[in-house]
Formats: sequence, structure tokens, C-alpha cells
Amino acid sequence: MIFFKRIFKMMLMALVVAVLAGLALTNSAQAATINDITVNQALQALEILPPAGQGSAIFDRATCARMLVQSSAARNTISGSGSISPFADVSFRHPAAGYIRAASQAGYMSAYADGNFQPAEPVNGGVAARAVLALLGYGREQYDVDYWQFASSLGLLDNLNISSTMNISQQQANRLFYNALRATNAAGHPQIEALGFTITNGVIDMQGIISKAASGPLTITNATWYKGTGLQTASLTVYRNDSPSTLAALQNYDVVYYNVGMNTAWAYSNKISGVFKSALPSRLSPVSVNISGMSYDLSEAAASKLAASSAEYGETLILLLGPDGKVADFLRQNSLAFDVTGFVIAADKFVGTDDAGQEYNGYTVTLITVDGSELTYEVRRNYSNMVGKLVKLSYNSGEIGVTTRLATNLYGPLDATNLTLGDMKLAPDVRILEVYANGAYDNTYLSRLDGVSIGEGKVLYYTKNADGAINAMFIYGVTGDLLQYGIITAVNESKPSASDSQSSSGDNTDTSGSSGGGTLSGFYSYVLDGKNGSSNVNGAVLNGQKGPAALMFKNGQLDSVKALEEVKKVKLYEAGYVLDSAGNRYLLAANTSIYQASGGEYKLLSQQQAMDLHTTFTAYYDKPQNEGGRVRILIAD
Repeated sequence: MIFFKRIFKMMLMALVVAVLAGLALTNSAQAATINDITVNQALQALEILPPAGQGSAIFDRATCARMLVQSSAARNTISGSGSISPFADVSFRHPAAGYIRAASQAGYMSAYADGNFQPAEPVNGGVAARAVLALLGYGREQYDVDYWQFASSLGLLDNLNISSTMNISQQQANRLFYNALRATNAAGHPQIEALGFTITNGVIDMQGIISKAASGPLTITNATWYKGTGLQTASLTVYRNDSPSTLAALQNYDVVYYNVGMNTAWAYSNKISGVFKSALPSRLSPVSVNISGMSYDLSEAAASKLAASSAEYGETLILLLGPDGKVADFLRQNSLAFDVTGFVIAADKFVGTDDAGQEYNGYTVTLITVDGSELTYEVRRNYSNMVGKLVKLSYNSGEIGVTTRLATNLYGPLDATNLTLGDMKLAPDVRILEVYANGAYDNTYLSRLDGVSIGEGKVLYYTKNADGAINAMFIYGVTGDLLQYGIITAVNESKPSASDSQSSSGDNTDTSGSSGGGTLSGFYSYVLDGKNGSSNVNGAVLNGQKGPAALMFKNGQLDSVKALEEVKKVKLYEAGYVLDSAGNRYLLAANTSIYQASGGEYKLLSQQQAMDLHTTFTAYYDKPQNEGGRVRILIAD
């Protein structure tokens, strides 16, 4: 990612960039897991983005000025309009006049030679990158003329397919500014700290932002929960479990935080269920509770409610968790009986304490439900064999049963324009959770699946709204976006004799034993996100081959390997695709890795670097586009 020029400054520049790159490595490694929803939610909660209806349809210079000021220590100290016209073409009545004046005074942006600012002019990547570098406190003495590579070294261009000359979209600008908040500024700290917030493992702490900016929590118990809050429901912005949602989609026992000025509500449906073992330091003055052997901190409201309640040790409680992981509220479950359908994402063991104070070995199973709720239950046995499967969990009179469910018979092409999947209608706000065999899951969207033919057995489960349209569904491994894509550089597999029986746990994985005493094992070296790694596999071989591949990890270990398809001599275009010699177009994934290979080593390049240094590439994709595939890896010719 990191290059520089100039002999006189080369040693100093190399040192600066190396230090900054080291600081940015964690951020870059995390960038692939940060989706646009997370980016937008953070910028909205920080009030960096203009309020709904007040921004421009394009990313223009006025919007850029606002975002720069709101991303600085001057956040929320500047009003939009004012009493001074900062430039000849920017009246004091302009809604961004104050931000434009502040941005120019801070040196983030400047007027043109004719004295005009041109607030409605679109912003290209170069202008935006230089402005953000100025925001972070960097000037030409740090990057000389090679600002683009310096911006890349800071992680500002992570997951951005833009160039210095191309106008960027509002969403690309949002990503750039999110990256800037995560980046190390000239003072040596993440820029987000200048705003009074923190960053953890490369991700901005949304819980901290919400706790400072929002009121709550409220527990929804009826459809008019918002009365008396001051929220305007006609224009209310709603997030549920950190994804865009609607007021109608919120459910009873969701926990809600809200900000009246932003007219935004954040709802969370994370629940933990288990046996109430103890409260510390005491039942009448609780600070935390022990549920099925696990400890959970209580919010002040939950602590007061528990102290005043008649809940008894040994009964089952449902804890309603807030965004900070603390118990925001709780329900008593003794009188409830219910069924839950969900996808098993974890099955764990724990050491608990029974009513007599004796330790015991217990088990939990964690489901993700189709509405995005994570539910954890204490169960009587180990359900690790259920991870990566759709199940029905039944609760009655304190007993929990877990059984597998079959996939639906729904399949066919998805049409995002006409809102159809096969012969079924889709709701415009349909929630789609994509799940994988290792228990991984994430939201995916109609725009990502438009034109994709979803195969039989891939729609695991769905629910419908009152109009009969699908409003939520599980799909299994359709896009491949949650897999990781790297380059296998070495394979050493030990297999039993050919006469032994064979079995398979995946596309390419052999798990058979050897009657002759041989043991299956494999050692695999790979490059992933530009870094070298390796994995030992015992009791199985993955039948891996050297070259680009889709990699699935389970419990931190490599679990499956599948080679990617190859297209040679393709040309790379800024708009996020490649063309082969026959004119066929292949779309890039949002996090396509581009490498320069030399002597068995692979160097990660940004898209701009790749286009500057190379003419053609070999593209590697996971499957055809009409099945959800994308180009995952490019290697420069």
C-alpha cells in the first residue's frame, strides 16, 4: 500500500510512512468488515452528515465543508447559516455558509483564483483526499507532492474504488470520512478522539456515541411507545440492530434509544435467556446478575427494577441488552411458552454454579433470528453439531428442545425493481440475513442480489407481512461476501491410503480415517489481505491447491478451501469492473484484493496504484455473477 519519492526526503518519508502504516494496519485489517450501514450510522449519529432532506443529491463542496468541520474538534460549535457571506458566491443565507467559512479559515478548503468558492461543484477524489489530510493536520512537508499514496498509507482509501480525478459519490465520501475518523492524525491519535469518542479494533465505538447523544432506554410494550418522547414519526430515522429499519418493524420488547434533535431512534433486540443464579453484590442492591453461570452488568434502570421485583433465584429471566452490552431491562419467563426459529451461530460450554453453590458444566446455544436478534439459551447438552444449521427451539415449563428445520422450497431469480423472488413478492424493506456453515452471518440487500438466481435450498426460512410479501428471510451462502479470499502459497497434505473409506464435511474436505493407522492432516500457507498466514489441520485434509481461493475459517482455524475461477488479460476500470479481451464485464467485490507478484511474494496494491503501474491483470472470481459471484482477487500481469 505504501510508496514514496524524492531522494533527499526518502529516509524521513519512509520512516513516517512506516510508522503510520503500522498504526493503520489494525484499521485496514478491520475495514473489510465495516459495511456502508455502519459507516452511515456513525456519521449520522456524530451529526457529520447533514440532516435528512438538507443535503445535496451529490457530494459537493458545500457538503464537503460541513463534513470537514463536523469531523474536527470544532464539531457542533458552528452553525450553518450566519451573518457573514464568506465568499462572493456564498451568501450568509446559504445553509452551509458557516461551515464553508470555518473550513476555509482552518485551511481545509480554499476558494478558486477568481474568489468564488463554487459550493455546488462536485468534489473529485483528489480534492477530498487533500482536504481530509488537512483535517488530520498533514501538509506538504509530510507528503510532498505524492499526497494520494500518503492518503493510502493512512488507510483513508481503504475499501474505496476511486481515483484522484474522478468525482466521488456521497457514499464514497462517507467512507472516506469514516476512514479519516479511524486514521492516525498528525498528533499521533485516531481523529475520532478529537471529537471525544473512541475506536476499538478499527471500529468507531457506536455505543459511546449513542450513550452521549441519545435518551433512553425505553422498552417497547405497545405500538405507540414514542408518544411523549418528542420524536416526529412522519420523518423518523430508525435503526434496528444497527441496520436501517422502519417504525413499523420495531417489535415489543425491543430496547430503544433516541435523539429528538436528530429525530433518530436506535432499537436493539438482543436478548439473553437463562436461569437466574445470583445478583451481586446483593439481591436488594444489584449491580450485576449471574444468568446460567454468566455475569451481566445492569444499567441503573434495570438494577432498580430488579431490586423492586419478586424475581427469585432459579427462575428463568430474559435479559434485554442495550448497545453497550449492559442489561437495559428484563422479563420474567416462567409463565411463557414459545417456539423460536433461528440459525445457530454458536454453541458453548461454561462452568456454572447451582443453587447449592456447587460448580457444574453447562451448555448454551446462540441463535440469530430472522429479525436480527441474537438469543442465547442454556440447554442440557452440547449442540456444537448444530452450528451453521437452521433450528427450531421450543421452550415449555423450563425445558428447552432444539430440532433442525428443513429449508424452504422457494428459489428463482430475484428482481429488485419488481420486488420478486421466484413467484413470491418481496416487501420494499425486506430484511435479508445471509448465513454460512461456520455460523457467520451478515445483512445483505436487494441491490446486491438484483438479477441473482437463488438456487434450490438457499432460502432457509422467511416470514411475511400482513400484505403477504416476504419481509425477512435467511439465505445460505448466496453472495460469498462473508468468505475470505486469499492466495494459497504452499500445501502439504498427509492422506491415508487409497483403499481407506472417505467421507466429506465440505466441498473439498476429506475427513476419513485410515485403517492402516495413517492420520489425515494438512498444512497450508496463504496470503490474506496482504499478510502471510498459515494453518494446521488435523483429522482432515482440505484438498487445497496453490493459487487464489475462497477460504472459510471456523473457530480461528482454516476449515475449507475452494479454488477461484480464472480470467486472463483483463483491463481494470475505475467504475469497479474489469473487461476481458472479448468485452465481457466482471464486477469487482467491494473488497477485491489487488496484488503485484514477484518471486513468490505478493504485494497489496490500491486500485489507483494498480492502474498507474499495470495495464492488464488476471482476475479470479468465485462464481458467475448471476449466481452472486464477484471478482475477488486481481494479480497484475
